[in-house]
Amino acid sequence: MFDFSHGFFGDDRRDEPFFCVGTEFKEITEDPRPWDRLLEYAGPSITFRQTLDPAWRARAIAELHPGCVKSTIQRNFLGPLRSLDKYLTKTRREKGCDTRRMFWLTPEQAEDLLRVASTPERYGVDDPQRRIRTAIAFLLGTGCRTGESFVLAAEDINWNTRECLVRGEVEGAGKTQASTRLVYLPSKAIDHMEALPDKGPIILNREGKPFTLRYKGGGQIRREFKKLREAAGLPEACTPHSLRHSFATWTYAATKDMKLLMSRGGWAKHDTALRYTKLAPSDLPMRLKSYGWDFGNDLDN
Repeated sequence: MFDFSHGFFGDDRRDEPFFCVGTEFKEITEDPRPWDRLLEYAGPSITFRQTLDPAWRARAIAELHPGCVKSTIQRNFLGPLRSLDKYLTKTRREKGCDTRRMFWLTPEQAEDLLRVASTPERYGVDDPQRRIRTAIAFLLGTGCRTGESFVLAAEDINWNTRECLVRGEVEGAGKTQASTRLVYLPSKAIDHMEALPDKGPIILNREGKPFTLRYKGGGQIRREFKKLREAAGLPEACTPHSLRHSFATWTYAATKDMKLLMSRGGWAKHDTALRYTKLAPSDLPMRLKSYGWDFGNDLDN
């Protein structure tokens, strides 16, 4: 099979073999899952332009996704092909400066969030066991992705050392090869975690049941989190994932240890974590300590 070099067909690469461009795009897309089936179905002989034919697409949908709802077809077939089309015609929007994703909580804002999560019923959240507060404290203290926290089991925690084994390879939790790791649970976080089970997942939903895992999951607590965030007077940029950003900024400010941050955060590349090391004011370590946050090893404190 010929390996066409980039740009061989000019700015529009839709006449290149689908198998070649699809394989190339699979390596850079955020969700590579649909591509194995697409590539196998298309085979080595057709070009991407031929996949634009409505009759071809109708046949492909009927064979690859028989009886599926529109959202499934959109997610696993039409969406990926549209993204590849934009990539091949160089109309794909490049990621700009994402200020939303750079948001992190100050220690004072975190206190406000934990405070309202302690009385969730006052803000329209039916959570008598304060399970959302447990999740918030855990995410702030460990920097885990929300989906990773849903996987963590009581059996994965060594309470003598406060180390937790994050099983990042589990579908719905993992993201990179660095995801599987040990994280440290500060005593401040433990103080806000309650009703923990003796076995099985420790981060449970309001009914006391494990969350359903899904690819790039974590949004299952978004609705309740939004109510608490609004009650605490925090901006819209504050999401469950921004707790991970807060952990990164806090940990480096408190320890100035990039190796420690990379190890506990599970980032595969330095540049991702490095964004959060330059944001902290000089008094952040002192403020963190005043609220009881210790990201070194506070077992002896």
